[in-house]
Amino acid sequence: MVEQKLVQKRVRFRYREQTPDGVLLKYLSAHPTKKIEELLWDTARMCFMPMAYLHAGVTDKKVLNKVALSSFYDFVRQWNYIQQE
Repeated sequence: MVEQKLVQKRVRFRYREQTPDGVLLKYLSAHPTKKIEELLWDTARMCFMPMAYLHAGVTDKKVLNKVALSSFYDFVRQWNYIQQE
């Protein structure tokens, strides 16, 4: 069995509190139902997963369509939530 490598990246954000990025960071840090890491990862998956598959060399149209549709549905679900709020 081939051992898979782990991929890890640590990210740090620092913004002044009253800037748009500071307001967003404060909201994400105090989110009532999810940790900030989960929120950021959900967003990254939604926005960049299809491109990651393309960059990784995946050419299977069924796989690419499935990944793209999954990202699109996540985006639509988030858009619906924004509209409700």
